Amino acid sequence: MRAMCDTAASIILDYIQEHLFSPSLSWDKREFKRRSYQQWAAHEIIERILDHPFDPPLDTIENFLFEMYFYACFSGEDEDRTFIFQTAVETTEDIVLLFV
Repeated sequence: MRAMCDTAASIILDYIQEHLFSPSLSWDKREFKRRSYQQWAAHEIIERILDHPFDPPLDTIENFLFEMYFYACFSGEDEDRTFIFQTAVETTEDIVLLFV
């Protein structure tokens, strides 16, 4: 199972390098934040996969997705918080597609 986790982490790292490259300071402030939150979500998923080597990686990713969805739905009127967690949901949905 550990090999599956290492492979999943490698796939996500490749995705980060190819699609979630670091934002430029010249980017619009909102897009800069979006990219930062996307990177955070992807790296958090990798950490969780590696922290749970006996769980199937896709289960770990889906658990993160549900957690972020919950936080996005219950952020109330706080638009910044909703933006963070909605960005994490979208990023996680993209990452799930790498494994199906």
